[in-house]
Amino acid sequence: AGGTQVIAQDLFAISSEYFVPNGISADGNTVFGDQWMWNRATGVQSLSQTLRSLATNAGYFFGSQILIFSSSQNGSVVTGIVEDTINNRKDYFLWQVGSPQLQILPTNAQFGPDYYRFHAISGNGLVVGGSVQQPAPQFGSLYTAVMVTAAGSTAISTQARGCNFTGVWDLNFDGSVAVGTQETNACSMAAFRWTPAGGLVAFGPAGSAAYACDAAGDVVVGDYINFGVAGTKPFLWTPVLGFRDLQSELVARWNLGGALQ
Repeated sequence: AGGTQVIAQDLFAISSEYFVPNGISADGNTVFGDQWMWNRATGVQSLSQTLRSLATNAGYFFGSQILIFSSSQNGSVVTGIVEDTINNRKDYFLWQVGSPQLQILPTNAQFGPDYYRFHAISGNGLVVGGSVQQPAPQFGSLYTAVMVTAAGSTAISTQARGCNFTGVWDLNFDGSVAVGTQETNACSMAAFRWTPAGGLVAFGPAGSAAYACDAAGDVVVGDYINFGVAGTKPFLWTPVLGFRDLQSELVARWNLGGALQ
């Protein structure tokens, strides 16, 4: 309501990789970046030395790359990756912010030390989701959507060639529902919703992606391509309504056409 707020004038002084927020608490009072944290009361602080010290204590080379990817709903837990090129180790972690150690999550033998990228953490901070990249037998890479807990990694999608991103974009509060994008045939992609009971179900048209869900996992939003029309269009999905174009839903069901003008 108050417009854009600048939370850091110069991230070059405290950041080394990506100068963008990667996680935010539900109340908006705490924001995390790759190696930094902003709090509404205390401002921006670098986490670089803290994270490097924690990684060193866990047996990693001090110069290892360590990045935060996302945060839990209350901002008390973050997930990230630590890459030790000296010792050829690449692991992912959970960190209770302020605690004296990292929780290194176990690597699943199905994937090994391949490249993980996490985009989501459940609201309770116990499950992370994203994508794992593996070299293809002949060329390119294979991508698989994964969910990770302290018990290990679970693949929730088939391997995809990698013409489009395949992975988890968001999790509900307890990590029992995942939404994301699954590459389909002919280098197309479709939005999906995953549950333990139903598995991965692609519900969107070609060119769709699901980016977020609510705490229960029953309301999903994202965007899709309307082929022949420039740009993308937002959608809303629920178990009752199914897939709906958001603009059409607002106009036809809620009579908000005038407001949208």
